[in-house]
Amino acid sequence: KVFQDNDIKITFFVSGRWAENHPDLLKEMYQAGHEIQSHGYSHKLCTQNSVETIKEEILKTEQAILDILGVKTNVFAPPSGDYDETTVELCRSLDYKMALWSADTIDWREGSPAGGIKNRILKKNLNGAVVLMHPKAETVKALPELIEKIRAQKIAIVPLYRLSH
Repeated sequence: KVFQDNDIKITFFVSGRWAENHPDLLKEMYQAGHEIQSHGYSHKLCTQNSVETIKEEILKTEQAILDILGVKTNVFAPPSGDYDETTVELCRSLDYKMALWSADTIDWREGSPAGGIKNRILKKNLNGAVVLMHPKAETVKALPELIEKIRAQKIAIVPLYRLSH
């Protein structure tokens, strides 16, 4: 709703399990113009699992999103930013790009207040930045002011596919 109110489209990296459990919300996000990409099926860490397991995580998520939206994902955000050269090679072999963030709200941490989330992001260079955030109550509280202050810096908030490669 905050993104809709501010006419902003972003990229949502969703897990396959989440997509299967929330197909209507996923459709709503996509129909609102947001980009949907892969966060793996069940949030398994890449360096702590076999390449076969991570391949299955990516392909199972791709299929879940394809079944729900009719859209094939082509970007993988490794859970917790945990990856190694094997993950990079796997992504290449599957014709996926791998995405990481450059500014972390740390909103996933218990007790992370809206003010802290705003301060953490606004002290970063946000030109071309990829901001990591999660669907948490304090993040939602922080969003309107974050959007306002980022736009005041003449920075457009766009989905990942709109950034230069």
